Amino acid sequence: MSGSGNRGLSRGTLIRQRAQARFVGRRAQVALFTENLAKDPQSEEDPAEFLFHVRGVGGVGKSTLLRQ
Repeated sequence: MSGSGNRGLSRGTLIRQRAQARFVGRRAQVALFTENLAKDPQSEEDPAEFLFHVRGVGGVGKSTLLRQ
């Protein structure tokens, strides 16, 4: 049976894993978010940004990007 290595995982976990595997592109944006979240917001030299503006027409993947 295909996927037999996934025994014991819930359907919800499998759905999330498959959705993440299909996420392609946007590496620069994900890296920017990750880098910013690792910063100290109170740093005087290189503080974290408090606001990110994500925009685009409906269906381009804004919500999916933010979930990543």
